[in-house]
Amino acid sequence: MQTNGERWLAEGAAYVADDSCPYCGRDGLADLPLVRSYQAHFSEAYAALQNELSALRNTVERVSGPTLQGQLRTLMAQNAASVEFWRAHCEINGTQFPDLEAALRNLDHARGALLRLIDP
Repeated sequence: MQTNGERWLAEGAAYVADDSCPYCGRDGLADLPLVRSYQAHFSEAYAALQNELSALRNTVERVSGPTLQGQLRTLMAQNAASVEFWRAHCEINGTQFPDLEAALRNLDHARGALLRLIDP
């Protein structure tokens, strides 16, 4: 995840091509090592990496975030209701479901660990 300063520098580095500083307005800076370093760092590859990280964050949220957790709660409730319905019509053995809350805590822990790897 970009910090505000990093975002500011990344956006400004794209404007140095006209040889004036986008940060202070001073002319003749395109050949300065610091400006060249900013341009090299905040390159197209940097933008592509930021896009990949954003997509990865979205995937982690989709496969482990609150929406999925709510869907799992709903599914478990539906399954429990189905077992009760069918129990009235036939003998059902082995209907103990896994501990959903423990599984969701583990999922949330894994989600946090993944997000920390993406955004250290």
